[in-house]
Amino acid sequence: MSQERHRSGSTAKPDVRATSAVDIPEGYRMTELGPLPEEWRVVKLGEVIRSVKGRKPPMIVETPLMDGLPYLTAEYFRSNVANQFVPKEFLNSGEICEKNDVVLIWDGSKAGQVFTGLKGVLASTMVRLEPTTGNIERTFLYFYLLTQFEILNSQTTGSTIPHVNKTLFFNLPIPLPHLPEQRAIAHVLRTVQRAKEATERVIQATRELKKSLMRYLFTYGPVPIDEAEKVPLKETEIGLVPEHWEVVKLENCLSLIRNGISKKQNATSKTGYPVTRIETISEDRINPD
Repeated sequence: MSQERHRSGSTAKPDVRATSAVDIPEGYRMTELGPLPEEWRVVKLGEVIRSVKGRKPPMIVETPLMDGLPYLTAEYFRSNVANQFVPKEFLNSGEICEKNDVVLIWDGSKAGQVFTGLKGVLASTMVRLEPTTGNIERTFLYFYLLTQFEILNSQTTGSTIPHVNKTLFFNLPIPLPHLPEQRAIAHVLRTVQRAKEATERVIQATRELKKSLMRYLFTYGPVPIDEAEKVPLKETEIGLVPEHWEVVKLENCLSLIRNGISKKQNATSKTGYPVTRIETISEDRINPD
């Protein structure tokens, strides 16, 4: 079939199948998720997993217990700090999750958010996702669901408390490579995630170090740590400062305070000075890009 546009005004519709066939690499096929390897299957999520809703135990305490378990809330998953616990005698009244289980927030403003990696008693607002067949890896499922949060969270049901749309959830199409390939994909993604988390911890530690250093300098001044105790201090309205320092109003230290200009910046100009806007100030510095 010709795909040329005729000058008479009529347009021949392109053969989408032929175009797609040309664009798809060898060894791939077109699916509802786009081109995928030929050996991969695409199934509905409900065909390979089931959900088990958490239940709130009769008793939850704030003190860690020797034989009890943490109560798995979204806050605990996010912070990795447990502040609620279920006594041993009430464990059978709840749903216990193992570290390799995948859990999902079912109710609330963050419905659709997914977690894994903690053992405890599952909160009543969450569900544990259990594979019903032997052809899906839990870690692969976890990373797949990470990509579905926006869809699940934006299409919830319920007028007062949002809930994951059950029909939408179990009809999500999920690609299924063979198990060894699932494990390989999950391993790569887990490695990237751990590297990202390690980087974030370093950044946070650097910020805390900076705050600590600033507190030290504004308390003792620029002196070595081993000489800090020798610095005579005095109490002021802003806290302890070296005795020879003065505390004054900011206006007494400035010669001029005025607003900036409101002229539009010419992005194509090669001369003049750039205009600093609110959008260019981030992370305590000016970023002109």
